[in-house]
Amino acid sequence: FPSRAKDVTKKDVTKNRNPLEADVKIEFMQHLFPDVNVMNDPAVKNPFQVMGYLSEKGYTDLVFVVGSDRIEEFTKRMSKAHDYFDSFEIVSAGGRDPDSDDVVATMSATRARDAALEGDIAGFRVATGWTGDISRQLMDAVRLGLQAPR
Repeated sequence: FPSRAKDVTKKDVTKNRNPLEADVKIEFMQHLFPDVNVMNDPAVKNPFQVMGYLSEKGYTDLVFVVGSDRIEEFTKRMSKAHDYFDSFEIVSAGGRDPDSDDVVATMSATRARDAALEGDIAGFRVATGWTGDISRQLMDAVRLGLQAPR
């Protein structure tokens, strides 16, 4: 399930955190992760609705992948998930160290959006880990979503 959030209402485009429509996110997810079943249900808008949907469909084991900075928040907010699933786990998508000298360890979505705004394909590729045409297509979609100057 992709996030359905999209915000490009702020005058300062560097403050917009979700530049892509859900359908665009899904297209890229399906391309980048061809072996994953990417769900597209506009009625499922938040993690709690995802849990309800999956429970109703008979899923018994659930793993939520979130940013390392959100594990504690999700753990608290989803404490009742164990009532609905045989196993429920919240795992980190990977940590980052803003003080590191390693460019990959310091990357963030903010830096990826900044690279897209600047048209910096090399920086965008480092931020996303994607190479080739797909990285250019994704960066162009982010730039369009952010309404970056051409």
